[in-house]
Amino acid sequence: HGRFFCSPGSRDRSTSMRKPHVLIGILVAAAYPPWGLGQDSLSLQQAVERALATHPLLVGSAERIAVSQGLRRQAALRQNPRLTLQTENWRPYATGDFQPSRDTDSFVYFSQLFETAGKRELRTDAASEGVRLTELERDLVSRRIAARVKLAFWRAAVAAKVHQLRLDNV
Repeated sequence: HGRFFCSPGSRDRSTSMRKPHVLIGILVAAAYPPWGLGQDSLSLQQAVERALATHPLLVGSAERIAVSQGLRRQAALRQNPRLTLQTENWRPYATGDFQPSRDTDSFVYFSQLFETAGKRELRTDAASEGVRLTELERDLVSRRIAARVKLAFWRAAVAAKVHQLRLDNV
């Protein structure tokens, strides 16, 4: 009978140890088709579109653009008014007859900041340039991703052609 595993008294360990691995390799090769069979072909344009649609750096860029747009919207708003309540002349160590309602001074202030010299417009313009810069950064990232995908695509195409030529010459 054939041995698949090595028994303690076996002399030929190298061949008996390899048989299970060879059998497993044959079963795996029979179960799965060779690489490349059953795969859809992918054009260069499709590869670039898929990469640009799913790349995490571009998702992050879209979020940074949204943040920049929010900062621009905030920069265009006028300043909020301020209401200040203040009390003075508290005497925690006073001896005798101290009454806060009678002995302290209370003040209420209302203030509104008025911007002059076009400061709000300048602030809004600076925030708009921040949005523009973020959009340009996203465009740069997408161009870099597209260039990398195109390079990888053409390298794979060349490697497939070289492989095919080698198979034809054998």
